[in-house]
Formats: sequence, C-alpha cells, structure tokens
Amino acid sequence: MACLGDRRLICRRKMAKMYGQTSRRIRKGRKMGQQKWTVGRLGALAFVIGFWSNTVLADPIPEEILAAQKDECQLDCEEANDEELCEALCSCAVKRFDRKFDYQAFLEFKQQMASGLISDDNQNFSQETGLVCAMEAEQLIKARKNQTDRIEQ
Repeated sequence: MACLGDRRLICRRKMAKMYGQTSRRIRKGRKMGQQKWTVGRLGALAFVIGFWSNTVLADPIPEEILAAQKDECQLDCEEANDEELCEALCSCAVKRFDRKFDYQAFLEFKQQMASGLISDDNQNFSQETGLVCAMEAEQLIKARKNQTDRIEQ
C-alpha cells in the first residue's frame, strides 16, 4: 500500500489497523511533519528565554554614567594624545561597554579595574576593546585626513 501526498495520515491509520499497530502519533492524528516538544527543544527554548531575559530585561547602564565614563576617558587620553584620537577611542570604548555590560556588571568591572584584580574575562574584554577601538580610531582619522586632503586639492 503506497502512501503519497495528503493521504499519508489516512494511509498510516489504515496500515495501523491492518497490522494492529497503534502509535500515539496516529491516535492523536498528528501529521508526519509535526513533532512533540522534546527535552532538547525545551532546553533550547529555556536557553533562548534565559539569554533574552539577561540581555533585554537587565538594567542598562544609565546615560549619565556612560557620559561620565567617556569624559573621564577623554581626560586621561588627552594628556598624551590629540583630541580627535581621544574622541574616537573613548566613543568606541563606551559603546562596547554599553553593549557588553548591564549596570551591575559594569559596576563590578569598574571595581575590578580600580583594584587591579581583574577577572580573565574582563581582562580579555579590556584588551580586545583597546585593540578594536584603536583600529577604528586609526581608520576614522585616516578617512578624515583623506577627506581634508581632497578638499584642499
């Protein structure tokens, strides 16, 4: 007996009756493509909900704190570099802080930086932020320099 197309479910029921097989899927009338929620699917759903709740529902860093962080960064940076470079570096760093941390995690990060006892994860993040922001700042300054050179010509 060949089961093709939309007749698959009907055909399966007939086969089950013929051979005395009863399966839960047939009794409940599920189609072939439908599946139960398995432990793996429920685990994946729990992971997604947990990730979403940590990233979306966590307290974001207040704008005033980010602005103060940027100002502090620029003051420290401008002692040895020009203002344009410091603006680019600090803007990049503050954006990365805002993306990575919620408010509580940011406070813990700042405390670790002040004490000098930095976790491996935060140490890696700091180094990565420095490298990424330095490359972005360099590209921005080159683009601005090229733009001013074109205007002068």
